[in-house]
Order: sequence, then structure tokens, then C-alpha cells
Amino acid sequence: MLSAFRYSGKAISSAGHDAKGFVDYFYCDEFFFNKYLAEVCFSYHMVFAQCVWKHVVVARLLLSWLEEEVAIVPQLFFFLSPSVMRKKITLIALLIALFPWFFLGGSVKLHRVVQEVWELGHVVFFFLFALIGDDVLRHSISPRFRRYCYIYFLGFGLGAAIELIQLALPGRYFSYTDILHNCVGIITAFMGLIIKGEKSAKARFYWALVLLVLIIIVTLPIARIVMDELCSYKKFPVLSNFEARAEVGRWKGNNSSLERVRMVTQGGDYAMKLTLIPAKYSGANLKHFPGNWEGYRFLRLSAFIDSGGMTLHLRVHDKLHDKDQVYGNRFNGKVDLHSGWNEIRIPLSDIKNGPKAREMDMASIRGVGLFMIDLSEEHTIFLDNVMLE
Repeated sequence: MLSAFRYSGKAISSAGHDAKGFVDYFYCDEFFFNKYLAEVCFSYHMVFAQCVWKHVVVARLLLSWLEEEVAIVPQLFFFLSPSVMRKKITLIALLIALFPWFFLGGSVKLHRVVQEVWELGHVVFFFLFALIGDDVLRHSISPRFRRYCYIYFLGFGLGAAIELIQLALPGRYFSYTDILHNCVGIITAFMGLIIKGEKSAKARFYWALVLLVLIIIVTLPIARIVMDELCSYKKFPVLSNFEARAEVGRWKGNNSSLERVRMVTQGGDYAMKLTLIPAKYSGANLKHFPGNWEGYRFLRLSAFIDSGGMTLHLRVHDKLHDKDQVYGNRFNGKVDLHSGWNEIRIPLSDIKNGPKAREMDMASIRGVGLFMIDLSEEHTIFLDNVMLE
């Protein structure tokens, strides 16, 4: 029997609900295309393409000026025939155009699919870097293995320097993943050059197979995110019931660790274990989910704790709150938890009227936060069946 408990001074009766499990990780009942996701990806793609094109135009003008006025470009590319000169200049222009993007985008909130694609820009940049480096050093450094070693370590050093510079920039951070992407881009270029120069068809086949495996490994995170994004829309109004492994990726911990577990569940096979460490604010944020909540009445979730007497704070915000991050411009609530499972049902009318000076845009919800304040010791909460009713 589920007991009633207090939510923001109101008695909210609890109700049981058995969530339907679905097959782990990638599965969807049927593959479908989500219009919202397509529009997001297309819009960011267009913005990115326009900005890169502007950089390309500037770089091409600069290189043209160097060629005509200073005569530096012909000296750099004395080994190239006139038929390929323009192609090489275009490659360098593209490389110059892409370089500033290492220091942009950190303060811009992107859709997670777009963000993952953005990270692959490291692969593209250092792929071009290795191709141009091979052309420049081909006549001065041989054999090929030695030349590749020079290019690899030069690229590795450049990538590490970029990451160190980003430590001093707002919204940017040092990333080992980015350095790995840099190395993958260089190695991919080397494999392409080897395949192009290999005379044996059998050797070309095996090198192409290795290259294909490498490309699949690099793009696998994007495939996972896309599949989870599609499944999240398919399973809506279930926001997260953790029956699929990828669902934990929809959450981001703050002074906490997140883990998908079997030990304590509510109706399904899995729940999320949230381990909170002592801090001013400790919790987790649901960041990736369908944001149109119109037509529903309640936000529901199940929370389990071993001992009672703890207060769980909740926050919900929309797109407008992303611009100012003001406390009074979102919904803020709290729940007193008892030991065992707590069934939390928050009226969406309360969430809609949460901001002090306006109504919440229920068609553009952007985040749900669960947290505790001023913890003096470590606590564990199990979450399950986060959904709309």
C-alpha cells in the first residue's frame, strides 16, 4: 500500500504504475523519423555551413593575395602542377576556415546529436592536416613511415596545444576525447593515402576494411544517441524508465554518480542509482527528452531511499529560462521522502504557474532537476518511471 505524503504543503495521493519494459540499448518497436530532430539538425547544419563558408571565402582571398602580391604560395607548392594548385589552395583555405571552430561553441547549447557531430570536427580538421602535411613533406622526408611519424607527432602536439589554450577560455575545457579524435583523423588520412598508393588489390581491400572499422568506431556514439533520441520520442510520455542502457545518457549528474542497476526497481527490470556526495547542491538533471508537455496533467516519478527524513528538491524549466537562469523564472518545488518507494506526482498546472512573472511554456520544456541541499554525508537514491500522465 502506497502512502500519501506532502508536496509543497499539499497532500498528494500516491498511485502504483507498472512501466512497460522495452528491449535494452537500441531497440524501437519500429524505426521512424522524427521531424523535430530533423529540423534541429538541419538548422544547426545551415548555421555551421554558412559560418564555415565565410571563413573559406576569407581564407581564399588571403591565399590569392599571397599568390599574386607576395609570390609565397608558388614557392610553397613548387612541386605541384598548375592543374592541382587550385585544389591544394582550397584544402588549405578549408583548414584555415575550420581552425577557429576549436575555440567556439563551448557557450552555445546545442542539441546532443549536433554536439556529437560537432566533436567529429576534430577528425575532419586533422584528416586535412595530415593530407596537406604529407604533400608538403613528401619531397623532403622519406621513407613514408618516417614522414608519417613526423606528421603524427606534429599533429598530436598541435592538438594538445589547442586543448591547453581552451583551458583559459570561458565555456571550454581540456578533453582527452578531442585529442583521441585528432589522432583518429590523422590515422584515417594515413590509411587513405596507403590505400591510394597500394598496388595490390588484396592489400587495398584489407586496408579499406580496417579503415571502415575505424570509421564505424568513431561514429558509433552518434548512432547510439540518434537511436536513443528516436526511441525517446517513440516511448513518450515515458521520459525515462531505464529499461534501455542508453537512457542514463539523458541525465547529467551534479556532485553525484549515475548507474543503471537491477537491485531496486519499481515495476521494471532496471532503475537508476543516484549516489549523492556532500556538497551545496547534489543531484541529477534530465536534459534530453521530448519537450512538448501540452495535453498532460502530471509529472510522475518513483524515488526510493533506505531511511526517511530527507527532502528532495525539484526544478523544471523551459526554453526562456535558458536565457537568464533566474531562480524565479522556473518551477521550484520539494518533496519530503519516507523510507522505501515514494510515488511523486506533480500537477503540470503547478509547473505551468511556477515562474513568478509569466506562465511556463509547456511546449518547450528543457530540463528537469532533482537535487538535495547541504548534504553532510553521502546518500543514495534510486529513481524509476519518470513519465507524464
